[in-house]
Amino acid sequence: MRAFVAERRHTDLLFLRLPVPMQAQPGQLHAFAWREEWLQGSDDFWEGFEKDRAGKLGARVQSKQQYLGLVEHLLHTAAHLPAWAIAHTENGFISTNELVETVNRVRKVDAVYSKDFSDLLGVRAAIITAQA
Repeated sequence: MRAFVAERRHTDLLFLRLPVPMQAQPGQLHAFAWREEWLQGSDDFWEGFEKDRAGKLGARVQSKQQYLGLVEHLLHTAAHLPAWAIAHTENGFISTNELVETVNRVRKVDAVYSKDFSDLLGVRAAIITAQA
């Protein structure tokens, strides 16, 4: 993902939908693992898959600081893009305020738009915007 973002030179906006942090221990399947197994056609790819994703956003993390560090690193890579819109769904692991603080370390946040879906889905959604 970082390489893709770094290569975008004639892009006006980064829309980043943050992946759900995976906290499961290695060997345990994430709730959406069936999708990957369906795409791959079997379940014998997981070891290589985990190694390839290590240290990248979307990989398993041990703490919220590690996850936010991966987000911050990606945002530094995207610093050349003039506008950002970052979609986030609170799930009890990372709060919107923690994410706003992380984004602010790279670029000043313009606005935070949020919607409470706790009655329907038990989550709050937010979009954080920032411009150069």
